[in-house]
Amino acid sequence: MNDKIIRPVRIFILIGYTVLLFRLTVFRSGFDVSVFTNGGLFANGKLFPVPFVHMKWAFADYHPYFIRQLLENIVMFIPIGVYLRLIFGKKMTIGRIVLIGFLLSLAIESMQYAFGTGESETDDLIVNTLSAFIGGEICIICENHLKNKRSTDNQK
Repeated sequence: MNDKIIRPVRIFILIGYTVLLFRLTVFRSGFDVSVFTNGGLFANGKLFPVPFVHMKWAFADYHPYFIRQLLENIVMFIPIGVYLRLIFGKKMTIGRIVLIGFLLSLAIESMQYAFGTGESETDDLIVNTLSAFIGGEICIICENHLKNKRSTDNQK
């Protein structure tokens, strides 16, 4: 298909996915707009700055809720890395994907803390950034595989 059609569709999907990500993580049920007018900013936020405390606890004593949250974070951020690479190609280096994944995750964690709509954890920041990296790497591996396959097919 024509790149003039595919690229805008991919950009639209990335924007829609990012909006959905914020809806699921920040502006979920329990979010109240009065937080902006009633002095509620930072009033109910929970901050866990020490990394891996919850993760150790979740795996040591098997707490399915926290393990599920970890897996959800991984699944939610892999597409960010994939779509960034699909849209921008080789200009979107793995370093840029990691940076954007980190900044997006930092924005979500900061807003969760400010609005009191979730727990802001360093674990999430690390896992989300790593997941964006994994998404980008998946894309690069697929690109290399397709390039090698095309090269092999052309030699036949």
